Amino acid sequence: MKNNAITRWLLLGLVVLALIGGLAGYKYREISSAIAFAEAMPEHSESVKAVHPAIVLWTPSVESVGEIKAARQLVLRNELDGSITRVNFRAGEPVSKGQVLLELDAREERAQYQSANVSADLARRVLKRSSQLKDEGALSEDAYDQAQATLGISLAQMDRLKAIISKKTLRAPFDAVSGLHALEVGQYLPLNTEITTLVGRDANYWVDFTLAQQHLLDDGASVVIESPDTAREKVSAQIIASDATVSQDTRHLSYRAEFNDAAGRFKPGMLVTVKIIRAAPMQVVELPNTSVLRDKFQSYVYALEKDEAGIVRAQKVSVTVLAESGDTVIVEGDLTANTWVATNGAFKLYPGLKVNVMSSEIDNSQATNAAISADDRSVRL
Repeated sequence: MKNNAITRWLLLGLVVLALIGGLAGYKYREISSAIAFAEAMPEHSESVKAVHPAIVLWTPSVESVGEIKAARQLVLRNELDGSITRVNFRAGEPVSKGQVLLELDAREERAQYQSANVSADLARRVLKRSSQLKDEGALSEDAYDQAQATLGISLAQMDRLKAIISKKTLRAPFDAVSGLHALEVGQYLPLNTEITTLVGRDANYWVDFTLAQQHLLDDGASVVIESPDTAREKVSAQIIASDATVSQDTRHLSYRAEFNDAAGRFKPGMLVTVKIIRAAPMQVVELPNTSVLRDKFQSYVYALEKDEAGIVRAQKVSVTVLAESGDTVIVEGDLTANTWVATNGAFKLYPGLKVNVMSSEIDNSQATNAAISADDRSVRL
C-alpha cells in the first residue's frame, strides 16, 4: 500500500512538471515571437525641415518708436471771430516772417479808431489851451486835470482799437511752410479756429522717444534714426534733452534728439525707429524663429547629427536668445555654419530621436532619412 501511494505521487509530480514545462515552452515561444516582431518593426522617427545657421555680425542695440517734430512748428489760430476779407497765402507754400496771411473784417474797429484819433487831436488842443490858461492863472487845477484825463482816455481807446485791428490781421511769426487749408473770402471764422499749421523752413528736426529706465542715456549721446520708407535710410541724431522724471506709469524716460534733414526725407508727425547702440558688433547665430524652443529653464534648439550607424538623430543644444526680429532669432550657442538645425516640426523632437529631414521642395510623403553633408548647405534625400 505504501509503495502504491509513493508511485501515485511520483506520477502526479511528473504530470505537473510536464504541464509546467509545456506552459514555459509555450510562453517562451510567444515572447520570442513578440520580440522578433518588435525587432522587425521600424524605429520611431519624426520628419522635420532643417537649415544651416547663418553666422552674422550683430550689433547689440535697443530700439524705440519715436515721433518726428519740427524744431519750429505751431498751429495758427484766430484770437477774435469775424469774416475773412483777405487770404494771402496758398496751402503748402513757403511764407516769410511778418507776411500777412489772413485778414478778418475790421471796418468797424478802424472807424472807431478814426473817431478816437479825432477825439485825441481835440483833447491835445484843449490840453494845450488849458495849459496856457493855467499858467495865466485863469484855469483851475481841476479843469486842467480833466483835460489831461480826456486826452489819456482817447489815447488808450486808440491803443485798444489798434490791438484789436492787429489781432484781426494774422502774420507769419517765422519763415515757414504752411499746411493745407480751405479758407475763402467771406467765410466766418469762430473764435480759436485752426487756420493752418506752420513748420519752420530750417533743416533741424527733433525726434521724441522713450526708453525703459534701465537704458538711461546722457545728453550728447548718439542714436540712429531709421526712416519708415522702403529705402530704410538711416540718420544720426544727438540727444539734446531728457525729461526731469521717469514716468510713474511706464517707468520710461522721455528723450529728445536733434538731427539735420537737409534732404527732406522726414516730415513732422512721422513715426520712426530709434536705435541706440549698446556695444560693438559681435558674431552671432541667426535662425528661423521656429527653430528655437523654450521651457521654464532654458531656450534650446535641436541639432541634427549622425550616430555611429549613420542615422540622423536629434541632439538638444542650449542657446541664449539675444534678439528677435520678424521671422528670425539672434542667438548664442554651440552652433556652427555647418550644423544642421531643425526648423518646422522641431517641437516634435526629443534627444536621441531618429529624424527624417525634408527640404522645402520635397513633399512630406517623400521624406526619408537624410544623408547630411557638412560641406553642402542643401539636404540630399
